[in-house]
Amino acid sequence: MSRKLTFGAPVAACASLFLGYFIHSEFSSAPYASGTPKTEPDVFSSALVENGSAASGGGREELEHRGFSPNSLAETSGRIERLISSGSTVDWEIAIRGQPIPFQVEFLEAVGASGSGSASEFLRSALKSDHQDIRRAAIRGLAMTNRDIDILFLESLIGDSQLAVEETTEAALALGASKSLLATQSLTRAYDKATSEEVIECVLIGLAQRPFTQTERFFRELLSRSEVPAIQKQDAIQSLGQFDSVTDAFFEPLLANPDPGVRQGAYQGIASLSQSNLGPRLLSALKTENEPALRGHIYEALSSKTAGDFYSLSQIAKRETEPSLVACAGRAVARCLLENSASASAVATFEADWVPGLAKIAMDGSREDACQALVALSFFSGTERVSGYLSKIAESADDDSARALADKILARKKR
Repeated sequence: MSRKLTFGAPVAACASLFLGYFIHSEFSSAPYASGTPKTEPDVFSSALVENGSAASGGGREELEHRGFSPNSLAETSGRIERLISSGSTVDWEIAIRGQPIPFQVEFLEAVGASGSGSASEFLRSALKSDHQDIRRAAIRGLAMTNRDIDILFLESLIGDSQLAVEETTEAALALGASKSLLATQSLTRAYDKATSEEVIECVLIGLAQRPFTQTERFFRELLSRSEVPAIQKQDAIQSLGQFDSVTDAFFEPLLANPDPGVRQGAYQGIASLSQSNLGPRLLSALKTENEPALRGHIYEALSSKTAGDFYSLSQIAKRETEPSLVACAGRAVARCLLENSASASAVATFEADWVPGLAKIAMDGSREDACQALVALSFFSGTERVSGYLSKIAESADDDSARALADKILARKKR
């Protein structure tokens, strides 16, 4: 999460988000014009890798990353299940000794979820491992046991200043995912005691994962306390949206909050919601939001939520001059246009008001801005004018990733 109100942070967030977890919904929707095929997420895989957005996780994800086939993964899971159900802790220790780290990680998490009476003791012994991935997997496994004794133990880890921050934060996140009712209380106490920004942020993320019926009082009190730093309020609000813990009714009053950190958190939280009808309300907020950085977050949210009136959004967004904001706004405008059935006159307006500027950014802008601009243009790659610009970008854009991305969009168009 961003740590300050600068536009550099939202730009990076926009680039990461549109290349990552927004892109599937955008490019699996019906494209404009019969000559424009669906542009699928893998068009952008190279940009993801080059921008550092693609990463493999631990356990099963890491096994897949290393080339394990689905069949071998099924065999691995079956082997782990048999070992846990029929073996003693000594058998478990022998089974994982010398095995690849990803296998051990998956094994430890499976032990935690197994309900075995020996899980707690075994997982705590794994905390003595020299390998941090093993220790963190053991922490996640302990949270999966859902036993009060393990939940309280993890709470103590969050407050242990002798532990690496990666492990204290892992404990907070793991408690957030636990099914134990006690986990909410443990995280609330941990927030009161935490001192480092990293731990506080992860405790808030953990609490955001909990049922809102258990945490509503905590979050509303946090937002009402003047001594709570703005960044904590921002992180808390954004996280609630990320985990769909709340609905539009929670966010709407925050859009008019005088605290820019609270407004930013609301914009980011709405952007993260899987379902929201606040697009028109965001459009209203865009008219009065004076912070350029925060307008970037509104455009980011409008890129995934229905704004309603294309012409109103386009007219308001035309005031932007900063390339990063223009690119982000262009994507929101293009998405809004598609959602409004893209009449010929509206497409003509988009081509006249937006396409030349977006093409220029794609030609000579930064990598992040160029990719944003190309996403906006790709919605209408089936039109002659946009297709022409894409050809020029593919041939002579300053950034090699922009050239490659434009070329892939054109290749999809020809299929």
